Amino acid sequence: MTADLITQSHSGDADATIALINKFNPLIKKYAYQLHEDDAYDDLLVDFVQLIHDIDLEKIHNQCDGCLVSYIGRAMKCAFIKKSKQKKSLQDIVLASELEDDQIYHIESLLSQRDSYFEQELPGIESILTKPEASVIRMIYINGHSACEAAQRLGTSRQAVNQMKNRALKKLKMQLMDKP
Repeated sequence: MTADLITQSHSGDADATIALINKFNPLIKKYAYQLHEDDAYDDLLVDFVQLIHDIDLEKIHNQCDGCLVSYIGRAMKCAFIKKSKQKKSLQDIVLASELEDDQIYHIESLLSQRDSYFEQELPGIESILTKPEASVIRMIYINGHSACEAAQRLGTSRQAVNQMKNRALKKLKMQLMDKP
């Protein structure tokens, strides 16, 4: 039944989407209550609808109701954890108006410095690394992406990205150790 509702929702049936929302509404309300925010329910509802439209039923081997309910429950728990981490990181933010003048000056001086080491050294890594390895190194160490984000951008698995990163670091280490 859940698989049928998901399939109907994929085809644009609003009634099926509403039926799924009604079915999982207690779970959404539970996590929204635990977030202690005004918009938590709406945010989790958006995450739920996005989850329903992103589920690829062909990749799920066992499509019984219990398995799909468990899958959706775990995905909503992950969405709740993500939202609570975002909320916690926002609590750690200090407003500039709360800082003293010398603290603001110190922060601005730190932000104005630019590390040009990578800009000077990295243009030559194409001769040492393959194109995908160089791309992974740039994504992870210069742009600050995680291995999962780099994998999504490259269209490969996280393990493949980690292997490329490790191979690239090994090659760079060998190259730097050979330099006089």
